[in-house]
Amino acid sequence: MLSADGELFEIVRLSDVERDAMCLELTALRGEHPGILAEAVWHDPTSRFTVRWFVGTPVPFEVAEWFLASARELLPPSPGP
Repeated sequence: MLSADGELFEIVRLSDVERDAMCLELTALRGEHPGILAEAVWHDPTSRFTVRWFVGTPVPFEVAEWFLASARELLPPSPGP
């Protein structure tokens, strides 16, 4: 969790079977805009990495940096043996 601008944010990692992907969701737990703010997705079949910011929802810069760094660290597949 991260606190910024009087709001509390968390990141949740999940598997998306329908998209054959691993995802991270950025969620505001309290403040002006509670709910999911962004998602980062690693698509297994295409090895494509995408990020979607939900339109109209402000995200503090430090939170965006934290989210993107977490996605880079947690989403790509682990290297083989």
